[in-house]
Amino acid sequence: MTTTPAFKFMKLPYLARRHVVSVMTTNEQINYSLISRNSKRLVQCVTKTPDYFEATIQGQIICLDTNLEDMKHLKLVFLPELRLGTCQVPVAPLVVKSAISCRGCELEKAEFSTRDWIDHLVDIFHCKTLKLIFDQGSAYYDLVSIRDLFQGFDIIGLAIQDTNREHALKIFRMFKPVRQLSIIRVQFERKDMEHMRGVVFQKYDYFKLAGSFTVDIGTIMNMDCAILEIWRSNMSTMDLNAFIRRWMAGNIKCWNLETLTITILRANLPVNYQQQIFHEIRHSVVKKDRYREFRMPIDTVSWKNVGEIIGQYEIEGENERKATIQLDVQGLDFRFKFVFFHDILTL
Repeated sequence: MTTTPAFKFMKLPYLARRHVVSVMTTNEQINYSLISRNSKRLVQCVTKTPDYFEATIQGQIICLDTNLEDMKHLKLVFLPELRLGTCQVPVAPLVVKSAISCRGCELEKAEFSTRDWIDHLVDIFHCKTLKLIFDQGSAYYDLVSIRDLFQGFDIIGLAIQDTNREHALKIFRMFKPVRQLSIIRVQFERKDMEHMRGVVFQKYDYFKLAGSFTVDIGTIMNMDCAILEIWRSNMSTMDLNAFIRRWMAGNIKCWNLETLTITILRANLPVNYQQQIFHEIRHSVVKKDRYREFRMPIDTVSWKNVGEIIGQYEIEGENERKATIQLDVQGLDFRFKFVFFHDILTL
């Protein structure tokens, strides 16, 4: 039985090696960059620069990702002694896994600390912009140690989800201001609302609220936000009608608003919901073959996943301001989507 001799990749000319590395997937490039200083330098020459890193903090895992489409996240796995609010981020991970396959593979770099792994990704991707996601289990960590771990990054976004209210309030105080904020399934109490009003009325490029506390149309009209998403709202079709009327009349303060998405459980809608939404509102119906395709400057699930478009409608307000409204459904949800910033539309 003959054996195939090992392919001596490092013996290839530089330009040939550079070409091979350039066609690797993002995770393959990360793996290759760990071999030596020369391999790291080669990867630095060919990698795409992402818009941002994403770090998801969980109980025993920190996931590192980018917005590059083909990248599969890296998992830094720890075994900290879990005590609420007191755990320091361990100096080094127990293991680092690259989710290239379902099972993933372990990356070898025993001398790397937790910060070294982060700095290595920063070096090869030429990016220090960060979105921090505090997920279930993140409340075990001391927030100062999380802040110190990402010292030097431009933190543009926060997502706080499936954690307790005390932890969420501490995050708001420590990480501010940010341009993008998501609050998902955090159960605040009535006594927190004064503080949360201060959070809601800051200026945002993107704000998402889901399953945490209610906001009404009056609050939306006073928010300073470009892209706003309110999920599983208890608003009625008449509330949506009131929003359209006030926008058309110019009776709003949210002049920066570009898109508004409000989702409502389909089971809570009346049969004639379309008529109620547009009751006594002058509008035109877009023909199905003339529907516009919406491309958001910030990628969101509500725009990426659309089950069925019920209709698109055009309205015009004071000073010839025009907007498009899309009604669509996905799963159990009905979505009211208002779009004013027409540069994000393509035919």
